[in-house]
Amino acid sequence: MKINYYDLNVLQKLAIFFYSNIDSKQSKKVSFFKLLEKRSPVLKGALYCGYFSLLVFSLFFANLIFNTLFSFEESIVRDLVILLKTIICYLVLAIGSLPLLYLTLFKHVNVEKVIENKNEVCLVTAKYKKEWWRLRNYHFFVRILFYCALYFISMQVVYYFHIFYLFSEITPQGYVLPTESTNISTSDINFLLSEMEKVMKYFTIVFFVIVIFLENSIRKVSAGNKLKKV
Repeated sequence: MKINYYDLNVLQKLAIFFYSNIDSKQSKKVSFFKLLEKRSPVLKGALYCGYFSLLVFSLFFANLIFNTLFSFEESIVRDLVILLKTIICYLVLAIGSLPLLYLTLFKHVNVEKVIENKNEVCLVTAKYKKEWWRLRNYHFFVRILFYCALYFISMQVVYYFHIFYLFSEITPQGYVLPTESTNISTSDINFLLSEMEKVMKYFTIVFFVIVIFLENSIRKVSAGNKLKKV
């Protein structure tokens, strides 16, 4: 049986992630994995059917309650809420389906030993600051791609928020977002373009200052690590 975390395949790693972070978070003795581990194939199939039936019913019931309690008249807000609700439902369904990957662990992996090995690796990784989320652990060209993607996404977010801010109507209750019936004249469009040019200019300057600061910090850390090795 496998006991080294890095000997596992992607599906087994996902199963270990679900078991260690969600399934056994409260108690390892009553986890779904322990319930399935020593059961017969027929009983495992019955437990899986019951689990997924409960998961789908819970999502359907939550969606029904949400639609009953909340209604939105503005088309933009309604579409945004529907999009977010759909993303959340699919995300919950995807995470909730991870116990199906337990089938890759039975009789192939010593789960407790693998988790101990993973924790030891995590301690060593944290000690030498080799975590995946640290920019300095990536190649310079990878960081450039990351900065470009972040700049593009941030620009889109700033652009849409700026449009909502300029064309929303101020009421005693706050801002009302523009609807499909909102009239936008040519002067409004020209004003929007001139304001957007200013906003993008300042945003670009701030973004590049932050990037230069980050790269300078990364270079200092890399130079310090090379001196320590010498």
